[in-house]
Amino acid sequence: MDNHLKQPIIFLGFGRCGSTIVSEVIFQHHKLAWVSNYQQKFPSSSKINLLRNLFDNQFWRYNGQKDQLNEVPLFNKYIFKPAESYRFWNSITEREFARGFLNRKEEENQKREQIRSFFSDMVKYQNRERLGFKITGPARLGYLHSIFPNAAFIFIKRKPLPNIRSMLKVGFYQDRKDKLWWYGDGIYSQYEKEKVKHWAKDDQPAFIAALQYHKVHALFEKEAHEQTHHQQILEVWYEDFIQQPQEIIARILQDVHLKRDANIDAYFANNAIYNRNKKETYYISPDLDDKILDIAVNGIE
Repeated sequence: MDNHLKQPIIFLGFGRCGSTIVSEVIFQHHKLAWVSNYQQKFPSSSKINLLRNLFDNQFWRYNGQKDQLNEVPLFNKYIFKPAESYRFWNSITEREFARGFLNRKEEENQKREQIRSFFSDMVKYQNRERLGFKITGPARLGYLHSIFPNAAFIFIKRKPLPNIRSMLKVGFYQDRKDKLWWYGDGIYSQYEKEKVKHWAKDDQPAFIAALQYHKVHALFEKEAHEQTHHQQILEVWYEDFIQQPQEIIARILQDVHLKRDANIDAYFANNAIYNRNKKETYYISPDLDDKILDIAVNGIE
């Protein structure tokens, strides 16, 4: 087995669930390579990963991050940093990875080896020892397991109402909120599709987001309970991380067999961990919160 791909660390979760901040802490570890913002710009180039060594080496370390919690330097967007890079994923898998549940999909042997070879080069060119990456939306657990059979999966969960409210407010979701953004074979029934059309006409994007929240979590639970997966999955609640960030990070590191290192300590020293999405008198509206929560937890069928 390629040592560069021995137990990759894969973070999963619904959009705006807190997976960015949790994974960002773990990705500080000096042993980890990850999919980067530059891979998004140059999806077919594995050698673009050599750039990381210009930003992070034995002489200096420029630590890029998303600006969701703390201030970032003006040149942050140019720093080599972790990213979901869906343009890259669509390219390397030759599938509609970004929007697909990829349920009931497994990669064929030849393509699987091509993908693994690329990721192995990614780790090598970043001059690291292990692979890590984060994706959001559908977990695509079975598909990813077919490529990385020894992966450690970490699924970040966030309570439905604050998660959905955060999704509805973020910029990238504004042109998606009146439709089913993620799709897959047999995921939505005809009844559910008709309800989405009705909700879109009535300007009820929270119901559409809630249904997708339900589907992402329900399919994850289904895949996670298959015998081939559940031994390598850790579920982490964002709310627990906010309350006890040090303890949760220690738990993740133990689960993925990594020792705490100075880079993670430095991250905690330089960044505040707090919950930006605090409850007011309601999350979406006083009349709709209960219904939205019911859809997110139970679905509509």
